[in-house]
Amino acid sequence: MMLKNGYRYFFYKMYRFAENAPSRWWSEWKAMLSVIVLEIMLLMTLEGYFSIIFKHDIVPGYDNLVTITQAVVITLFNYFFFLHKDKWKLYVKELDKQSRRQQFIGGLVVWSLVFLIFANLIFMFYLMSRIDWSLYR
Repeated sequence: MMLKNGYRYFFYKMYRFAENAPSRWWSEWKAMLSVIVLEIMLLMTLEGYFSIIFKHDIVPGYDNLVTITQAVVITLFNYFFFLHKDKWKLYVKELDKQSRRQQFIGGLVVWSLVFLIFANLIFMFYLMSRIDWSLYR
């Protein structure tokens, strides 16, 4: 349950960020897209670390079909978790009741996670560039 609430809060912070943008249209879609992109980046990082540690791909003959399938599954999951039947409105209404202190601490946690996901992806690409892959393929 705690993971589910954390996931909702992550979406809420992305939604509030989208609401503060110059264009407030479709903020719930922009928030969901942000969450999807971060999830895909996290998945790319995990797959990259697997490749670095074990010196081969997770799926032999890895192609775009696997990537597209992963993206579609993540998108469908997020759609049904947040946007289907406007569930996001309940989450936003519930989380808007938090105090400013809770909002500040939650914002720090969320933006720290976003920064760590980006930094981790960059670091994984750096590690992959240091390997001579011709020895393993």
